[in-house]
Amino acid sequence: MMPNLPQIPGARKKGVVLLNSEEDFKKLDDYLINDTVCIDGPAKLAFSLAEFIYEKYKVGVKVVSLDKSDKELPADIEIIDSPIQEIVGEGRAEAVKFKDGKAVGVCLVLFVDNGEKIAELLMQLGLKGAES
Repeated sequence: MMPNLPQIPGARKKGVVLLNSEEDFKKLDDYLINDTVCIDGPAKLAFSLAEFIYEKYKVGVKVVSLDKSDKELPADIEIIDSPIQEIVGEGRAEAVKFKDGKAVGVCLVLFVDNGEKIAELLMQLGLKGAES
């Protein structure tokens, strides 16, 4: 079964990516990542991915999670404890609206689906805590 993006308005826009495999992960370099990235997925995995993106691209990251990280995160990685309501933008993802009414400007929205494959990849890249 092929995983799908969530049924959220705007989830089919350019700049909304489902990370499900090593190929998906490698395609991140195809995107111009120069502004905030929003990540939604299993908590430990999302936090590890957030650290990777923060270190590699030097941008802020918003992690959608009801869980808190068990370690100190850099100030530019923020946990948002409200689900994504809508992804807005003209033809591409430009902002994320959350159910609590907040909105955040973004250049990319990542949904992490297959935890095991992405966790393995993050561990190969040397990121601790990537086990799902």
